[in-house]
Amino acid sequence: MDIKRLDDRLSVTEQPRLDELEQLAAKGFRTILSNRLRGESEVSQILMP
Repeated sequence: MDIKRLDDRLSVTEQPRLDELEQLAAKGFRTILSNRLRGESEVSQILMP
């Protein structure tokens, strides 16, 4: 997982897998925000123009 730190409180990365959540917690992350639309999948992202 490629985590990019934007400032001392905010980082961004691709959608974490369930098995990566413990790793994020161990690194000190406490909150995850997802901007993925309900029902959107990785396949639909590939098909979108």
